[in-house]
Amino acid sequence: MQKQNIKNLVDASHTAFQARWIYVTLIFFVGLITKVSGVLNINFSFGLIISLVLLSIANNSFWYLFVKRGILRSARAIKFMTFWQFLFDIVVVTIIINFAGGIESISFIFYFFVIIAASYVYDENGVYLISFLSLAIYDLLIFAEYNGWVMHYPRYVFSDPNLHTNIDVTLVNSFTISAVIIIAGFFIGYLSKQRRLKEKERLHEKDMGIAAVKRTEEIRSRFITVLTHQFRTPLTHIKLALATLLEQKEEFRPEQFGWLEECWSASERSIMLVDKLVKIKDLESRHFTLSLEKFALNDIIDACVESLGFMAARKNMKIRWGAEREKKIFIEADRGLVTLVVETLIENAIDYGKDGSEASIKITEADGQVQLTVTNTGIGIEPSDRTKIFGRFFRSSKAMLLAANRSGLSLYLSRLVMRRHRGKIWFSSEPDRITTFFISLPKNG
Repeated sequence: MQKQNIKNLVDASHTAFQARWIYVTLIFFVGLITKVSGVLNINFSFGLIISLVLLSIANNSFWYLFVKRGILRSARAIKFMTFWQFLFDIVVVTIIINFAGGIESISFIFYFFVIIAASYVYDENGVYLISFLSLAIYDLLIFAEYNGWVMHYPRYVFSDPNLHTNIDVTLVNSFTISAVIIIAGFFIGYLSKQRRLKEKERLHEKDMGIAAVKRTEEIRSRFITVLTHQFRTPLTHIKLALATLLEQKEEFRPEQFGWLEECWSASERSIMLVDKLVKIKDLESRHFTLSLEKFALNDIIDACVESLGFMAARKNMKIRWGAEREKKIFIEADRGLVTLVVETLIENAIDYGKDGSEASIKITEADGQVQLTVTNTGIGIEPSDRTKIFGRFFRSSKAMLLAANRSGLSLYLSRLVMRRHRGKIWFSSEPDRITTFFISLPKNG
């Protein structure tokens, strides 16, 4: 929390630095414009204007580098530094007022720039303090001119040279300008307080939202853990029991054996769904680490093509793969997770391909990247679905008609795997024609 408070204070100080560049520039141009008029600021020399601007720039740059480089690390040091900066600004403005006519000058409005900038660093009490210092130094100047302690410089060529010695004018001016500065200070302080309260409310809402997300993630994590231990084990036993029964084919009538096969397939799909949920939970965890090893991507493709051959045969599809088998292409990655992605792309190419069509697989390498492409001719992906295709549980209407038992998690899981490997997954598709999925992985992990 303390580090966050210091960061917020540093950010606020940077805002004040940036604001100072703006109002120093504006004051400089206002001074030049009034000076060249010939009747204003008759005793305010160009040399003094330039000197005050350069001094302000040097002061702002000096403290900016201190904060930028992190030399000031405590909140107290940063507030102390910014206080002296604002005090310096007040003194510079007071010097401008003195040489721009003193009691005749309207340059007191430049105090407002300083007060507004202070509202980004301090709370309302700090704003009130800067406002009080502004009016105190201003009043000190006015009464110093009245008493002759400071030389009075007329603002206009036609100014009354004795105006500053009139006690009524001095008192009215001092009271009026002080009241204006105080009112401005309270107004800006009030706005600063409201802004900070709104910021606190937003931060509180954000913290509550983060806490709610964390609670949801904890519930989800516990649910998946329970699912893994309490659901997968009996499913595995059911699958083993069904496999044993399937070995005794001759003891069942054909329709009974078909029911057993369907039960076995359902248990297999349920176990696969549980495994995917567990993998997603692991990959989304910040503490998950990849089990990296060096292997040939060709071998993974060979194994997946062989294991999914029965699916292709069922749809009378041909898988074209083999041109790159002679040249082994090695990558350093998590073998199990990469196998899952390759298997997903080939399985999708078969599931969503047309009966009797062909699916092709190709791998290439360039610039330290290995790229795998899997292409099929089938239902394709509609333009309206392209931004959703890697979403969790997403299934297009056409996909659900062709493969109703799929979970919609495979591509989402594949994208998580690619992100963990600093790789990419994408696709190109023409609806009802050709679809190609691409994955790209760094060769050296």
